[in-house]
Amino acid sequence: MRNSGYFAMNSIISLIGMMGSGKSMTGRCLASLLDCPFVDLDSEIEKTAQCDIPAIFAQKGEAGFRDIESAALAGIFSKYKDGMVLSCGGGIILRTENRAMLRARSFVVWLDVPEHELSRRLSEERSNRPLIAAGDLDTRIKQLSAQRGPLYHETAHFRLIWHAGMSADDCAKLIRDRWTAQAKHGNGQG
Repeated sequence: MRNSGYFAMNSIISLIGMMGSGKSMTGRCLASLLDCPFVDLDSEIEKTAQCDIPAIFAQKGEAGFRDIESAALAGIFSKYKDGMVLSCGGGIILRTENRAMLRARSFVVWLDVPEHELSRRLSEERSNRPLIAAGDLDTRIKQLSAQRGPLYHETAHFRLIWHAGMSADDCAKLIRDRWTAQAKHGNGQG
């Protein structure tokens, strides 16, 4: 971890939320603000597997992918003990052990974006997203949101509700400010 005035040693910020919520873009902006490493969990999985996420789903199914994802999360937390910003895949919260690990090892931020905005953002990249590749996009997003929303809520220390006009940089600054305020009060975890 490079020196940063408000990012203490052993600090990890994990971003969770639906696919298309802006975790990767916001994460890069936040890591830049905090002068710390940025890690995208899905990218790390693809590097290790030497294939993309749709290929993993096709070869191993969703359950097989979730096994790989859980192992990758544990590995990243072991590797980056001195801090980072971590962008997680949208389904990371589906397993109890992942939710527990995220909450125990990091300050977890839920990027909560309205369903209509997710549909707009994801309409052009459905083929790269196995869980929304087929069927009506709006219906699929509603189903996933209904399933995952309570789990995001359970896992997050901070819920950032996106509204029209917010950029990834705006979100990153809000997260930084919230994390800083909580860290100053002696509890960077919640």
